[in-house]
Order: sequence, then structure tokens, then C-alpha cells
Amino acid sequence: MTPGIMEFRLGELAATLAGYTETGVPLVAKTADVLRAAGFSDDPGLYFFVPLIARILRTDAQTAYSIFVIGSILLAASVGLAGFFALTRDTRARAYAVLVLAVLSAGAYRVADVYTVGFAYPTALVPWMLWLWRREQRLKVAGPLLATVAGALGACAHLVRSHAATSMLLFIGVLVVLTPRRDLKTRVAWLLAFVLGANAVLGGFTLLLDHRDAYLEAHVPGYEKTPVGHPFWHSAYIGLAYLPNPYVSAWDDTVAARKAAELDSEAPYLSERYEAVLRSEYLRIVRSDPLFAVRTYGAKLLVALARALACIGLGLIALMRRRPPTPLLAAFGGAIAFETLPSLMTMPFHPYMLGLYSWSGLFGAACVAYAVDPQSFAGLERNTQSVASM
Repeated sequence: MTPGIMEFRLGELAATLAGYTETGVPLVAKTADVLRAAGFSDDPGLYFFVPLIARILRTDAQTAYSIFVIGSILLAASVGLAGFFALTRDTRARAYAVLVLAVLSAGAYRVADVYTVGFAYPTALVPWMLWLWRREQRLKVAGPLLATVAGALGACAHLVRSHAATSMLLFIGVLVVLTPRRDLKTRVAWLLAFVLGANAVLGGFTLLLDHRDAYLEAHVPGYEKTPVGHPFWHSAYIGLAYLPNPYVSAWDDTVAARKAAELDSEAPYLSERYEAVLRSEYLRIVRSDPLFAVRTYGAKLLVALARALACIGLGLIALMRRRPPTPLLAAFGGAIAFETLPSLMTMPFHPYMLGLYSWSGLFGAACVAYAVDPQSFAGLERNTQSVASM
């Protein structure tokens, strides 16, 4: 059974595989014998990785997509679970981690599509980050290595779904800055390693895009570069339709397209000019009726908070029983706060909230582990002796 995916994306993946097969150039799509750039108005990563899997395994785009989604979920859950088992030996903490990752994995499969990386990326790496960061003697070599891998994988996740790695950057940054008894060189090495790993992948991908554009410019008369990535103001504008209002009628792409055409009939769809038109209209509405904006975003925030608390689950009880170290609370807090933004700026739909569910669930599992086995997080405490005596 193929995991869920938007019909547009599945068709675009098939066209991209056809273009890749004919030209040997990644990110070139072929439709009705016409070559073009793959993934218009979408993040480009999926259109690189899925056709690559299809070419390597000699299969079709739909099967390759299933392998990408299911493989990402299973690998992330397995690696993350191994990390939790390394972090704590307490049977209760391990059992709860198994439950959390099983539920999150099922949710990720149900949502699927590009949103899978919102689950897979933090699930695989966060437990290992916590395990390694508390072991000071292993940080100098293994720490930067893991941070480099995290940066590289984060860049891959970002290419599939914009800002899928930003929460991890916040998590690592806060953890590195606030944890006591870590020398400056270790902190800087972690952050630099993450940034270097990410930039290496992003730089390589930029070269791929440049190569793709150069090929199309040479073989397609009149070819013009298309926008890469999701339009922000388009989504933010129709996201105002969450509550009934006289400004935006519905969460529908055509609503934004009509408004942009009304204000600037010559602005190409999803172009920079189009985005600028909707940005101005969005800001006009918010400034002219701030109470409407407060009600709209307040309602979305309540939904996000309720769902985040539900995903934290038993971690809330554990949190009241034994408060985790400040670095842990702040690191998870920053990541969870950032993951509320997609649902606030668009709609609180499950696909846009998978990252929030995943980070909240991981936080809950970490709280349970700390409550029943505080020694697992001894390296994050300001006074390890007091932890040992509890």
C-alpha cells in the first residue's frame, strides 16, 4: 500500500523520473515530450531523492516514493529507539519510549508525503544527542562528528521540507550554550560542525540546481528559472481563513490567486512579484484589524498547545514529579515553540503539525526517562552529586 501523497506530487515525481532517465540530469522533468524544471513551487529535495532511489533500484516512481517514506520512518524509529536504550537502562523509561515512537511512527505513515522528515529527522538524532552530550570524555571527537552528520541530514530534510532542520539547530544551540561544565572549544566545535555539515550538502545541491538550469537553458528555447521552494505569503494569506471573516474566504489556493490577480493582473503565479502583492495585502489586513489577527492566531495557538500537551503525555506527570535540568527544558522548549509556527501561519492540520507532535513526544519520553532515571542526564545537571543522591 502506497503511503499518502498529493496527486500533484506523485505525478511530478513520475515526470521527474522520466526526465532524469532521458537526460541523465537530476531535477529535470518531462511532460508530453517537453523538458522543464521539476517541482514547480515545491521544495526540490523529494524530486531528487525519490528518482535517485528509482534509478538505483530500477523501479517506478510510486514504488520509490513508498521506499523513501517507509524506509525513513522505520530507520528513524529504529535509530531513535536504540538511542533511548543507550540513554537509559530503566525498563519503564524504555517501555514508554517504545510506545511513543510506535505512535509517532504510525502518525508519520498516515501523514507521509514530504512531512515525513518532520518526524524522521529529530526522532533519529535527538536521543543520541542527549546520550553523547552528557559524556564529556567522548565529546571532543564523537561530538563534532555527530553534529556534522546532524547538519548534513538536516540539510537533506530542509530540502525535502523547508525549515525541517531549524528546530534541531535551536535544540543543539540552546543545549550547547546552557549546559554547564563544557569548555568553549567543545561548544564552538559542535555548532561549527553542524553548520559545516549543512552547508556542504546545501552547497552541493545548489550546484545541482545550477547544472539543471544550465542544461535546460541550452536545450529548451526561452527557458527561465523558476522559484525554488514553497511560497510563504501565499500560504500566510489564505491561512487567515481559519475563522470566518470578511477578508479571506477559504483555505484555497485559488482564493490567493484571485486576490493577487485582482491587485496585480500581470504578476505571474507564485513569482516574487506575486508574493510581494500578497505580502502587502496580508499586512494591510493585520494592521487594519489587529483584533481579528489576535483571534485568528490565538485560536490556532490553542489548538497547537492542546495537541502538543497531548503528545507530551505522561511526560507532564513526570515533569511535575521531577523537574528536568534547565538546558533540557530550554532546548526542547525552543524546538517545540518553533514547530508551532507552521500551523500558526497556515492551518493547524496534522501534516503541518507532525514536527510539533514529534518534538513533543520526544520531550515527553525524555521527561519520563529523567523522572525514573535522573542519572541518564547527569551531564546536564549543575550538580551531579545531588542527582546521584536522589
